[in-house]
Amino acid sequence: MNVLDTSPKVRHSGHMPKVENTVLPAWMTASDAADDLGIERSTLALWAREGKITPLMKLPGIRGAYVFARGDIERLAAERAS
Repeated sequence: MNVLDTSPKVRHSGHMPKVENTVLPAWMTASDAADDLGIERSTLALWAREGKITPLMKLPGIRGAYVFARGDIERLAAERAS
């Protein structure tokens, strides 16, 4: 650690905070999407592989996460609720 470095050390959980009255991005992480759907992330990944939902993209890397369109997740959540 640099002795002159005074920046705060912040740990991020990987989830976007859910804030009222805020414009949310048009995309969601797999973790946030799974939380909104009330399912496990692994189930969401399975649905993506099966074509039940189409991710916007898969991030690079061996463990690249899926990124989903917020509208797609909201529609799927509404379908599951009815």
